[in-house]
Amino acid sequence: MAGLRARLLDGIEKGASGPNRLRPRGVADLLERLTVRERTLLIVTGAVALLAVFLLGVIEPLTAARRAAAERMVLERELLIWMEARAAEVRAALAADQGSPADGPVVVTLSEVEKSLRRSALHGALAGLAPTEDGGLEADFTAVSYTGLIAWLEQLDERLGYRVEEARIDTAEDLDHVRAKIRARPKRRS
Repeated sequence: MAGLRARLLDGIEKGASGPNRLRPRGVADLLERLTVRERTLLIVTGAVALLAVFLLGVIEPLTAARRAAAERMVLERELLIWMEARAAEVRAALAADQGSPADGPVVVTLSEVEKSLRRSALHGALAGLAPTEDGGLEADFTAVSYTGLIAWLEQLDERLGYRVEEARIDTAEDLDHVRAKIRARPKRRS
């Protein structure tokens, strides 16, 4: 209490008058008027605030980006393992036929099927595309244009070498679209 009283009297004695008589003239004057304890507290509080800004503004975004990159890498490794396993199956199927490669099944990757879906503007309606155990594929569509689906099925047969074995087509919520589940197998070359 005595320290505060002394500071107030000090401001009055310096000749300041009116409402500005106790207002410091700058940051240096304000810091000069603080006690050692108050200055230490101000420095520690500022350091903690800077540390919090650094952690939240720099470290946290970097950590989140690293975590997302690690998750992407795991997915890419799983995809690579699946592709390598698929290549071995294709080679085994060709060797089991003991014929020329022209007599074997047409081999088209799912990525080529997916590209054809994008070219046909059906990729947005695709709910799932997965390989089957027999080397075929299953495709699930939600709210797909019927005419677009039929055109893509023709392309699947003619260009990509898949024969549709099973197709379940149901009406969707709006009348312009259908829901479909397609199961296809690679055709044999003749």
